[in-house]
Amino acid sequence: MATSEDLRPLVTIVTALHPAHYVPSTTLVEFTNRSVRQMPGMMHCRQILCCDGTHPSTSARARDDYEQFKARLTDLCRKDPFFYDTHILQRPPKTNASRRNTLAYNLIQAFESGLIETPFVFLHQPDRFCSSSADSLGIVRVLRNEPRVSIIHLMENNLILGVDPEAEWYRAKRLTESNDFGLPLWKTGSYTDHEHFGRVSFYLDVVFPYTAAHGHPPHHCTMESAVPEPQEGIYLYLPPDRPLPHVNLGTKDHWTPDEPGGKGILASDLKLLRHFGIDPSSYCEGLVDIAIGAEEQDEYEAFLIAHRSQMRLTPDQQPASPCLD
Repeated sequence: MATSEDLRPLVTIVTALHPAHYVPSTTLVEFTNRSVRQMPGMMHCRQILCCDGTHPSTSARARDDYEQFKARLTDLCRKDPFFYDTHILQRPPKTNASRRNTLAYNLIQAFESGLIETPFVFLHQPDRFCSSSADSLGIVRVLRNEPRVSIIHLMENNLILGVDPEAEWYRAKRLTESNDFGLPLWKTGSYTDHEHFGRVSFYLDVVFPYTAAHGHPPHHCTMESAVPEPQEGIYLYLPPDRPLPHVNLGTKDHWTPDEPGGKGILASDLKLLRHFGIDPSSYCEGLVDIAIGAEEQDEYEAFLIAHRSQMRLTPDQQPASPCLD
């Protein structure tokens, strides 16, 4: 069965937000959300923004910043085409000492809201950039046609350490070129909350029952720790001849010494994307708080050289930066 070029009838985007270091700026969220929407078929999908509550110890200034951040999101939902049919859900402020409500507790509000009317979701976190070359149409086609497939992760850069699907975290095995699914997939039994397309039924029947039983109170736990391994039907998407499907941005591991770090898109974020074969320029248009400088590429090449010994490369990874040859 063919998959339409418009995934709106099939996929709901669910994005988890919390009082992170970048608020009240929405630049990082706008930048990465553009990347999600520019994957094939995703522009007109419904999106749900799940905003976690503030911590009891949060300062008045930080609470004000978070409220300003959510107000800016509301404005984006009204005016920005990259927030088409986007709905904001909000958890109340926390009343206990939990650092966060955890992703499971934050996300379940989307599944209980009645706003998800599709068989599949795309789980997104605001510091994750998705490549427009990812075959989202093909991934959803596999989910539609193959009941044995529940989750297809977009393989990530693994925090500058390179791409290694066989590492302990995933323990994945690549399927042969002529696999039944017609996609470059690796089979893994490990569930993670990293960017993925998944069945709504997998969350309702597998993930949330485990987080309800594992967490005290229910759902106050990491989903990875609650869902036992191995799980059948979980795969990684990693093409050998395209840019990396998704890249983790905004972490201190990527910052260069002169970057203030914190609010917008850092120069090192842009350089990291270029390192993995992605041109970020089209996602920056009209955004403020983006650090771009003439020397950024040379500066980040030096950073990559310094971390060369930590990089784990597989034959499937895109060619490394020339400075690593």
